[in-house]
Amino acid sequence: MTSSPPRPLVEKQLLLRAHPAGDRRQVLLQLSERGQALYDALFPLVTRINADLMEALDAGEAARLDEALRRLQARAEQLASEAVLPKADRGRRGGGSR
Repeated sequence: MTSSPPRPLVEKQLLLRAHPAGDRRQVLLQLSERGQALYDALFPLVTRINADLMEALDAGEAARLDEALRRLQARAEQLASEAVLPKADRGRRGGGSR
């Protein structure tokens, strides 16, 4: 379901894209060696920052935050599944015919 969001990561050679044989509609994404190295370098820092942030909450507050985030995620997924979105206008910029 994703097309352009990974493009900058592909251009920076952090992410590899491939199409499974016989199905160009699907795209397989995988971290490149460079992307994996960046992930490996940043993950401990992000984990430490998250732990530092969570120190502001006691155990009960953290549990309530987790529950609120879970409910928000479930609601977002429900709304997305029910959404009726317009189709993308592919190749018809400017309203003229080809």
